[in-house]
Amino acid sequence: MSDSKAASAESAPGPPNETRFRIDPRYLSSGLITLILVFGQVYVGFLHDLSQLFTAITVALAAELAIGRLLTGKWLNPASAYITGISCGILLRSLSLWPFAVASLLSIMSKYVLRFRGRHLWNPSNLGICVVLFAAPGTVAALSEQWGNDLWAMAVIWLLGSVILWRAKRFHVTLTYAVSFVALAYVRSLMTGTPFLSEVAPITGPMYQLMAFFMVTDPATSVSSRGGRIGIAFLVALAEMALRNRQRAAVCPVPGGTGGEIRGSKTIGLTAVSFQGNTMAPGDLETARTGIPRNCYTIELGDRSCHTE
Repeated sequence: MSDSKAASAESAPGPPNETRFRIDPRYLSSGLITLILVFGQVYVGFLHDLSQLFTAITVALAAELAIGRLLTGKWLNPASAYITGISCGILLRSLSLWPFAVASLLSIMSKYVLRFRGRHLWNPSNLGICVVLFAAPGTVAALSEQWGNDLWAMAVIWLLGSVILWRAKRFHVTLTYAVSFVALAYVRSLMTGTPFLSEVAPITGPMYQLMAFFMVTDPATSVSSRGGRIGIAFLVALAEMALRNRQRAAVCPVPGGTGGEIRGSKTIGLTAVSFQGNTMAPGDLETARTGIPRNCYTIELGDRSCHTE
């Protein structure tokens, strides 16, 4: 009897002795956001001070490890905190270090404080960045750079990002956001009279790629149903269009346009990509860099630049 049991045990299929090698999705996401950072710095140079980036990342990692250890008694995986810190370092602009530290700290703390049914309510870095921008508009601005005509760099990021999201079963969210953004950009071009490329081009910028690949797809803050996630992605794109419609834009005095009229814009490949996308936010940051008085807006277009009160 025992021999028959042994024989059947040897012949019966059992659990595999070896598990398939699987990379934690958080590490793939960390690699992708690092790639965006590297490409952005090489081709756009959007990091004006590396100490700001390091401050954001260090504070995020330290806060995650300390708070996680205090509340759970464990050392948590720092990959998500790294993504949060690097997002704050990329998306904020300031001449001071404190906005980067505060944004990262608020981002990490929000995961443990603003919770509902065991899940945090807001994308951490999105919340931290918004709080700092609203609290100190005179000293903090948001990233406004775009990739320009280096389409291959953008293509690499979108390809790798799409593969990662496909594996994470979140590709439909980014696809919905991208398609909605393009469609609404066409609607906005009809509303404002600006070229379609000027309206759609902001999606080529690093800040929109962070939104599409990390924020709107965040598993911890996504709704549970596929249809719900698709609906939220469309609403995010719709809200973005509405906010840009309210954004004050300065326009260079080009032929056919007058001050304050967006129809005076000019498109050069994908570089003119948008007056709105390249508009500098008002405040002490721009005053310190350009010497332009506070509450002025500036636009850089090719080899020309202009500003207006």
